[in-house]
Amino acid sequence: MARSRLAAPSLFILIVAVYVMLGLADGGIGTAWPTIRDGFGRTDSSFGMISVALSGGYLVAGIASGHLADRIGTVPTIIAGVTVSTVGLGLLAVSPVWWVVLAGFAALGLGNGLGDASGNTWVALTFGPRHMGMLHAAYGIGASAGPLMMSVFIIVFDWWRGSFALVAMIQLILVGLLIRNRNTEAPPTPTQDFGSVESRVGAPGRVTVQLVLWFALYVGVEVATAQWAFTLLTEDRGLGDGFAAAITAGYWIGMTVGRLGLAALGNRIDPERLLWEASLLAVGAGALLWIDPFGAGFVAVPIIGLAFSVMFPLAMGRTPHYLGSERTSRVVGYQFAGSAIGAITLPALIGVLADAHGIKVAPPAILATMVVMTLLWGAIRREAEISPAAW
Repeated sequence: MARSRLAAPSLFILIVAVYVMLGLADGGIGTAWPTIRDGFGRTDSSFGMISVALSGGYLVAGIASGHLADRIGTVPTIIAGVTVSTVGLGLLAVSPVWWVVLAGFAALGLGNGLGDASGNTWVALTFGPRHMGMLHAAYGIGASAGPLMMSVFIIVFDWWRGSFALVAMIQLILVGLLIRNRNTEAPPTPTQDFGSVESRVGAPGRVTVQLVLWFALYVGVEVATAQWAFTLLTEDRGLGDGFAAAITAGYWIGMTVGRLGLAALGNRIDPERLLWEASLLAVGAGALLWIDPFGAGFVAVPIIGLAFSVMFPLAMGRTPHYLGSERTSRVVGYQFAGSAIGAITLPALIGVLADAHGIKVAPPAILATMVVMTLLWGAIRREAEISPAAW
């Protein structure tokens, strides 16, 4: 027991490294897409196939991860996830034909989903919210570097596969280190107990549906913004590849900075107020991206990332406060399912619209989703009877 507790921090460092790799792979996809599209003779609507492969794998992993962890343990599930995602990255690194690309993204989604869900579970139960903030910041750091790393491989080496190959090689090393440390897993000890918290709402079923829909909209618009920003800035706004990649990285940097701030502030914030203000900031930045005054709309991309940074963790954390601890585990599962559906649907829809009307359709689609999402969160707050005194 003592050895397990002492060794847990070293295992945490390895899991943080895994999350950096998750971010590197995810952050580079949007930057790589135009090159992948042209190399395989596809159209923008084909990006929907990639979204389905990624999010479909992620959805299956989210459903299965808890059952798998019960059977083999949380850390072995993380190892399994990293192994599967490494296989997916390897397929992308060779990918001679389109179906291999799709298989690679499906494996990447499945592996990342297993690692993400299990990593969150292990850190939440072993350490607490501050370490959870560090975990998500690590993902943001990787996602911020992903577009830049991908652009270097494309611009300098004309080899988009190289970015995925490099991440695969690093993950192979991580798998070995995780296997060596697999027996250092500390027994999970819950860090927060909501006990018998009763639902604060009169119609918990309706709030559950609203929350699931909110998560679908949020994750859909988060993924859509990340994946289509580079294409929008280069093909519609006329920015150079290097500058557009830097702006896309700024989206992830904004998200990382916001999450680091959230982790540092801890309980000294009003979660309801911050989430509402972040929603309004996102809407304002979305309008700026669409209007593009004096060609400066690109500055909205990192602002959107900053606004988005706090939304997912705060909304997830409010679930037991709204619905009580006895409903939370089921509702959180529904939220992750909704998130996967949103990640599949909105980016793919923008791709279809872009084929018909050009990539200029992306900003109004993103803004409309933000507006609906903000109105929906207002409805959830009213249903939960949240008032300024409750902040």
